[in-house]
Amino acid sequence: NRLEVQENLNLKGDVDFGSGNIKFGGDVNIKGNVKSGFFVMAGGNINIGMNSEMSLLSAEKSIVIAQGVKGGGKAMLRAKESIQLAFAERATLLAVDNISVKNAIFGCKVKCNGRLRLVGDKGYLVGGRIQAREGIEAQNIGSLSGSRTEVSFGQDYLISDRIETEEREIDKIKVRLIKIDPEMKQAEKTANKKILTKLRMEKVKLMKIMEKRSMRVFTLKERFEQHFPGEIVIRGDVFPGVVFESHGRRLDITQPDKAVKIIFNQETGMLEKHPLKESDN
Repeated sequence: NRLEVQENLNLKGDVDFGSGNIKFGGDVNIKGNVKSGFFVMAGGNINIGMNSEMSLLSAEKSIVIAQGVKGGGKAMLRAKESIQLAFAERATLLAVDNISVKNAIFGCKVKCNGRLRLVGDKGYLVGGRIQAREGIEAQNIGSLSGSRTEVSFGQDYLISDRIETEEREIDKIKVRLIKIDPEMKQAEKTANKKILTKLRMEKVKLMKIMEKRSMRVFTLKERFEQHFPGEIVIRGDVFPGVVFESHGRRLDITQPDKAVKIIFNQETGMLEKHPLKESDN
């Protein structure tokens, strides 16, 4: 049996058809890979000795991957603390705290309320959509080919997720309300009082729910506008095709630049680019 269950769950090989999906209340330690199509859900930390492929990793604490993620556009990593790995390709990375990457991130969706750090000399960030509340540290951002790379910082992006969820639910209610009125008219024509009463009650209930959700969205949007200290530190090169954003303000990179810092100036409400100082490193 490749699985050893004590306080932690230890897997000596890969997560594949031999082991099946894993759901465990403590830490999960995997010596090999997590193969495509499988998931690992842990009540503690997830530690992977090799790679993760097109899979779901979800940890109540942190995720550490010795190598990286080959996501194929389908991988998702969710951690209520931090994520640490060597590289990520076409994956979604979500963390409440920091995300640390040794080498490169290619074509990923990244969202964290801490800082995204590409710590190595090969710390490339190329393509994708990055939202990091406290900002980013990287060697290079973008590429010579002009890969579109969108970087946002200085706001609570986990709140933006909640706003999107609430707005999706409001849209569903609106769709249902549009359908209820013709149904009520039809019930009136056929003198079906039972159906008419039921539809009226449903409409009143949906209107109340929509009002509550709309107020929630309003409150969340106010919180989302709160500013958090953050900056983008680029030790090497930044290329055309990179777009920086904070509080709806944009800074488009149209010419290559080197060793710069991007900040949000609260007094002017604008994004600014400054030469990197020795103290910034």
